[in-house]
Amino acid sequence: MAGPRDEKSDECIVVAIDFGTTFSGVAFGKLSNLTIDPDKIDVIKAWPGENAFTSEKVPSLLIFAGRNSPTKWGLEAQGNSEAFQCFKLFLDDRQEFPPWAEKYTQLTQLRVLNKTPADVVTEYLRHVFEFSQEKLGERYPEDVLAVTAVKYVLTVPAIWSDAAKQATLDAAKSAGIPGDMTLVSEPEAAALYALTIQHPKSLQKGNVWIVCDAGGGTVDVITLEVQRLAPLQFCEVAAGTGGLCGSAFIDAEFLKLLERLFGPMRWEAILKKHREAVQDLKQEFSERVKPKFGSVEATEDTTYRLKFPGVPSNKEARVRAGYMTLLHSDIASLFDNVVGKILALLEDQQRAASKLGKVVTGILLVGGFGQSPYLFKKVAAHFIPSGSTSKKTSAGWEQMSLKRRRPIIYEDADESDHVPNMILLQPFNGLTSVVRGAILSQASESSAVLSRISRRHYGLEAHVPFNKNLHSSETRWRSDFDGTHRALHQMTWPITKRQRMASGEPVFLGFSVDTWNKKDSYHIDMLCCDDDDAPKERIGPAVVSVYPLYKLKAELALVPDTLWTNRWSTANGKEYYSLKFQLGAHLESGGLRFDFRVDGEIYGTVQAKFE
Repeated sequence: MAGPRDEKSDECIVVAIDFGTTFSGVAFGKLSNLTIDPDKIDVIKAWPGENAFTSEKVPSLLIFAGRNSPTKWGLEAQGNSEAFQCFKLFLDDRQEFPPWAEKYTQLTQLRVLNKTPADVVTEYLRHVFEFSQEKLGERYPEDVLAVTAVKYVLTVPAIWSDAAKQATLDAAKSAGIPGDMTLVSEPEAAALYALTIQHPKSLQKGNVWIVCDAGGGTVDVITLEVQRLAPLQFCEVAAGTGGLCGSAFIDAEFLKLLERLFGPMRWEAILKKHREAVQDLKQEFSERVKPKFGSVEATEDTTYRLKFPGVPSNKEARVRAGYMTLLHSDIASLFDNVVGKILALLEDQQRAASKLGKVVTGILLVGGFGQSPYLFKKVAAHFIPSGSTSKKTSAGWEQMSLKRRRPIIYEDADESDHVPNMILLQPFNGLTSVVRGAILSQASESSAVLSRISRRHYGLEAHVPFNKNLHSSETRWRSDFDGTHRALHQMTWPITKRQRMASGEPVFLGFSVDTWNKKDSYHIDMLCCDDDDAPKERIGPAVVSVYPLYKLKAELALVPDTLWTNRWSTANGKEYYSLKFQLGAHLESGGLRFDFRVDGEIYGTVQAKFE
């Protein structure tokens, strides 16, 4: 359908896929002369399914094909207990699964089907990709697609490991997504879109924004400082954080509330006898009550009636004549535990920025849960000083929040923990700001993020001349090449945790290799450590805290013979060869990338195989 990609073409179509834990989205944009009009980005709003309705997101659900049934995905699989869910989390081994999508249970189901975690991710992405191709064909004429390159962008959480980001790429390639795909950090993309559409007068160089990308399953939080307005560019102030505290956890709390109201035994009986009614109740709460809770029309006296047909009347559970009544306090209790975790993430980012002497200009709430009026209220109450003027009443900022394009500015802050003059924004298209920002990220030759903060230490294990005053005796070893004593398991950390790395400016890792064969490939184990202080030697407890990330493979055969040094072994008199070279490490939105260079000249990229 699409034409071959031409790197030099001044026109191409960008397809962005925001693969989310609970919901996913796809957008198209046409790039011309390195520009894309944000108002002309097309987001898919119609998805397959008998009961399909207009929505900018589709559920991240999948049911594998059976003997007599095809594969079901998205809305087709909604409400089916057999559907795999939250399977995006399989891509990062460090992520915990939420209780309603228990990891062990799903792994057991996959084994029964003779499937792997990678299979469920790949199958879902394949259906998303194939459907996006259909929509692409509806959006652009066939003759345009025949001659126009198509570029694919995938979004990933900022807090994900490098291995998880690579696993995302691998799954996308297995799903049939073609070409040289680009990975973009989800909160970076959201910030790019949200700040691009703001009025120019509301944005200044030096502004510091905390971006909270709150979705259904996960919440990603980073802090960015505006460095340039045209084109919009910023730098990361502090390393991002995140957690499992998305809106789907409110649905889980809702089920716990129902069990408390009915009592465990009665609730278990209802689940067995009225399964369809319970499913409809959950859906009505999730789609009608939860998104609007906390809006300006609601008060603490507001009650909510939900259909619950067939269930006997119950005074304690407030069920009568096929309806269940929920109090404002009931629903607030469901939100507060989840919202409290988000507030803690925001506090951590504000504190980190403050330690660096940065004053936070404002907070951007994006993502599906980021559009919640209740979340907005709680963030405002926590970070904005209360009771300065009449315009700072709760009703005032609730009404302002509905306009969403205008910043909500609180002035004359008192001396407290609140930040003066902070702006709180729920920008337009907040639900799809990530996928829209992924489109915009391709609209410039230079990166929108000028520098990033490393989330962990990246290091190498080496052997160095042994020094009894510096090295543990157990590391001593005699070299076969020159007969000298060396210290094994010595760690060097060229990239340290919280180190700032400029985009386009690599950090160089120096190496000296001795080999009997100049045509060999040189393999390097890249190691990581998440501790604040990385160990100097990889022995004892450090064997656990320092873990392998991937093997780097440099092709020494690419280096001209003139750059090698011939030597003779003092141990056996044989000739061997020495070479000094560097790896250039680039920290990009999608993770680390390496090149291989000698005397400043690049001899190719370095292949990385994850452990």
